Amino acid sequence: MTDDKIKFTHDMLEALRAKLQTYKRDNNETWKVIAGKIGTAESTLSAFVAGKYAGDNQKLAEEVAKWFVTAETQRELFENQMWKPSFQPTATAKSCQGLYAYAKLGYMVVIMGHPGLGKTESIVDFQRKNSNVYVLTGAPELSTTNSFLLMLLEAMHLSVPGRTGFALSQKIRRVLKERDTPLIIIDEAQHLGERVLEVIRSIHDETKCGVAFVGNMEVTKSIDGDKTARFAQRSSRIAKREIFRSPVGYDIKMMLEAWEVTDSIEIAFLTSIAMRPGGGALRQMSRVLELATWMARGEKAKRDLRYIKEAADDLQRGAAA
Repeated sequence: MTDDKIKFTHDMLEALRAKLQTYKRDNNETWKVIAGKIGTAESTLSAFVAGKYAGDNQKLAEEVAKWFVTAETQRELFENQMWKPSFQPTATAKSCQGLYAYAKLGYMVVIMGHPGLGKTESIVDFQRKNSNVYVLTGAPELSTTNSFLLMLLEAMHLSVPGRTGFALSQKIRRVLKERDTPLIIIDEAQHLGERVLEVIRSIHDETKCGVAFVGNMEVTKSIDGDKTARFAQRSSRIAKREIFRSPVGYDIKMMLEAWEVTDSIEIAFLTSIAMRPGGGALRQMSRVLELATWMARGEKAKRDLRYIKEAADDLQRGAAA
């Protein structure tokens, strides 16, 4: 049995150390950050680079070399994704962002829609362009008030003052009162529990911060409940509600233009994907184009209907598996 492991000579080790130094300088990263990427301790990596590591230099060199290969592969993948269109201000996205802007004035709004219409992308773009916008994503683990408050503190870049719900809530309320037109956006808001929703309402009432609940068609059920007086306090706070059931024609046209699809047969085929019932179809159309473009680039060919149909079939099989 042969040992396929590389035996690092003195010169190879020195070359690896030099490569680490170059990477650190070119990427302006600390040894702590780089060590975390490699999966070792900062002190271990620093000693290795200085030629003073007393441990197994061969084993550590293997880890460093393996990481460089991984990093290079990831860089190539990133460069190959540069052809992906950036955020597109579709009609649906613009409508969503108009509601976020309205909510930022101190109102509560609800945005509901099927998956894949660009709601989440519109949130990311809006936060990037506006100050004091705090985004959380609903999940089962946010069912308790403490978990929600801790997540909100993190979104607001605040330190944790204590572990009691009262201490967490008080700090959030104080800071929201100090900041200019703050807005809390909760994506996937259908996952929020009754007590968390009441905490949000209370924070809104006291601080006058804006709140946007974004999610699927179940969001309004969570907020409105059974329409009894117990839910009336919260439901009456909602200033605007908007439902997006399917992509509008202009959304599809804009996305196809962003992907540089000009062939009429390709447009018809992709539009049929985007208009499929059940939600998520516009996102699926983009995934088909992404995979088709990837396939074509891999073969150094021009993306055409053949690649598009092959990508659509692959994704369909994957969804059915």
